[in-house]
Amino acid sequence: MGTWTMSRSLRRCGYVLLVGGPFLLASPVRADQPTAPLRESDVGAVLDTAELSATEDAWVSSARAGDNFGGDNRLYIGERPGYGAARSLVQFRMGDLDKARAVTAAEFVLENTTGGPTGDPARDVPIFRVDDSWDEGGVKWNNFPGTNGDRLATVSVGVGSGVHRWRSDKVTDLVQRWRLPKWQKRYLPNRGLFIQGYETGGSHRGFGSSESGQKPKLRLTHERDEKAPIGRLKAVPRYFNAKTADGATGQSKIKLSWDFEDPAPASGVAFFRLYSQRNNQPLVLEADSIEADQFEFRGDNGVEYALVINAVDQAGNVEPQEPAEALTLVDHQAPQVAAQPLPPFSRGTFNVVIGGGDLPNGPGQVNAGILWYDIVYRLNGGAWAPLVLQATSTAVAVTDPIDGATYDFHVRAFDKAENEQPLNLGVVQATTTIDRRPPVVTFTPVHGISNPRFSVQWAGVDPLPGASGVARYDIQFRIGGGVWTDWVTASTETSRVFEGAFSNVYSFRGRASDNVGNQGVYPNEAQLYVGVLDRATLTHQIRLPLVWR
Repeated sequence: MGTWTMSRSLRRCGYVLLVGGPFLLASPVRADQPTAPLRESDVGAVLDTAELSATEDAWVSSARAGDNFGGDNRLYIGERPGYGAARSLVQFRMGDLDKARAVTAAEFVLENTTGGPTGDPARDVPIFRVDDSWDEGGVKWNNFPGTNGDRLATVSVGVGSGVHRWRSDKVTDLVQRWRLPKWQKRYLPNRGLFIQGYETGGSHRGFGSSESGQKPKLRLTHERDEKAPIGRLKAVPRYFNAKTADGATGQSKIKLSWDFEDPAPASGVAFFRLYSQRNNQPLVLEADSIEADQFEFRGDNGVEYALVINAVDQAGNVEPQEPAEALTLVDHQAPQVAAQPLPPFSRGTFNVVIGGGDLPNGPGQVNAGILWYDIVYRLNGGAWAPLVLQATSTAVAVTDPIDGATYDFHVRAFDKAENEQPLNLGVVQATTTIDRRPPVVTFTPVHGISNPRFSVQWAGVDPLPGASGVARYDIQFRIGGGVWTDWVTASTETSRVFEGAFSNVYSFRGRASDNVGNQGVYPNEAQLYVGVLDRATLTHQIRLPLVWR
């Protein structure tokens, strides 16, 4: 089992003070002692560096491909006489490190204890990442794990003894990625390091193993992570319509994803919390401990969600609560609109007015709102045709309609979530007949001329069959060739007694208005003449009829 040691320092006003006198050194932990997580120790010390000892190490031999050398006190690389090519593996346990501390630098340390042949020049020794699992007591040449071909670092090693350090940004990055949660895309499983030598001419090197006093080390520089991580939701569709509804639950599947970062020094984001505001209500926690950078959220019909993602890192730093980062509305219902009823008759330009609205509209629900309307019509029961498509107004004028024609109308709507109201042409939502012709007035002839008090009768006929009908009459009269005088005004009467006088000829004319406002005009000529004469004054010289002009 591996061990770790640490250095302690107190930072005061920019100085580093060593605790103890004259020195206090961290005592090495024996290999048979249990390890414990690194943590701040007594007197409030700040950890700056830590050394991890290898927990697993072994070397393998091409000439003895079926043998395991995990218990050796040396790790050989290169071409060892009698063994052929020799390669070594080393692994460290990351779980002993305090997750609240961020690794800022890492170096791999081996101590060379032997090498050959004599006079062999220094050779480049690269280290690589191991990608497959292995264990110290079972690894052999013929089951050597897969490795990554990208060199992490290279050190020149001669035959003489000495400590060698492999350090690079790649080594640091690898250790940081080993420490990330497994769900992160940057995470790499900790399978250790592969050390390879110059495998020609008997050139070989031997390093101390974990079974020796010169154990492989991983030296880490680390700082406390005190900066909050950041999560940012990516854009989501503004609306989710009926096509997105789950048949089993009736909810929409809203696929969320987000970007995130943990500012350096970073311990790494551990998980996320998803919050929402439902229809402008207070924030609620929708999901906790999301160990991924995406999430399928279920949305209810009639709810607008303002969504926020908050990151929490491995050090326990929590992203501050921020305003909504994404807004989406779930609307599974099409609008429900119709043309409002029209009067039975219209005399000219009229408006088709649309009633109704978008759904859902129940208590506490919101909807996307109507985007546009389609209005279709037909004449006298014929084929349907568009009046206007994608109208945004709830009132559309029908100008210059055809006199005598009957117009039928049907309306449907689309909402902003792309829910479409069906077009049911079997249903007439509104209808009206165009009546532009005024009624015609006729008079009943008046017989008898001996009575100055007589009854005048009239009637109105609307020329359009089934039209709106006469609403009122206006009747004028004149005496002889005099001026026309109003007698009956805006009346529904169809007869009235006229009080005349003898020796006069009276003329009458009329006009009528129908129920849609069409009003006739008075004719130029009289429509009824009535002469009132006393019979006693009549002589053979008087001839009737008497016409006055």
